[in-house]
Amino acid sequence: MDEQTNGLISAGDLLKSAFNSLKNNYKIIFRLLLVLIIPIALLFFVSMIFLSDTGIFSRPDVYDAGTGLIILAIIFGLISSILGIVLNISMIRIFSGDASLSVGQYLKSSIKKFWPYIWVSILAGLAVIGGLILLIVPGIIFLIWFSFSVYALVIEDYRGRAALSRSKSLVKGNFKKVLWRFVFFGIIIFLVYIPFWVLAYLFKNNPPIAGVINLL
Repeated sequence: MDEQTNGLISAGDLLKSAFNSLKNNYKIIFRLLLVLIIPIALLFFVSMIFLSDTGIFSRPDVYDAGTGLIILAIIFGLISSILGIVLNISMIRIFSGDASLSVGQYLKSSIKKFWPYIWVSILAGLAVIGGLILLIVPGIIFLIWFSFSVYALVIEDYRGRAALSRSKSLVKGNFKKVLWRFVFFGIIIFLVYIPFWVLAYLFKNNPPIAGVINLL
């Protein structure tokens, strides 16, 4: 990541760059998605089987249904979070221009940075929460300052507090521009998810279909 003070590309150009990266690297991205999302999908469908009328959690003599839901929710949440972090680390590398590795190499390198990623995320999260406790504005400032912490870790190998400092230095002099980009892409993401929310609501009485939609 280059440290620029006045040379940030526009939000539109940033979006075009993301689309170009997606177009040029769709094969490796698709393979990574298959490797990491298939286990989540399988776990979800297994959960549906266990929670069905004939599943083990439907039998009071074996398990309490509420306990079964809690157990499955914990397992599903942990596995989804772990795979999501591994996928995110790999995607950061791909979209930063490092798209020359195989799926196995991406997964191996991502696993190596799993715990440092967790630690940097905790530090940044605590800083933002602390700012929100003080007042809303400091929380927003800390959020923008430390928004590139995990990128500093994945791309430049900054660890712990050094990743937060690197992120802050990248934002310095460009705070309003970075804030605008957050708002811009936040609106786009919101608009993209509206159809999924509508579908999930329409199929709320059909848990398997609603669950698949929520996975997306």
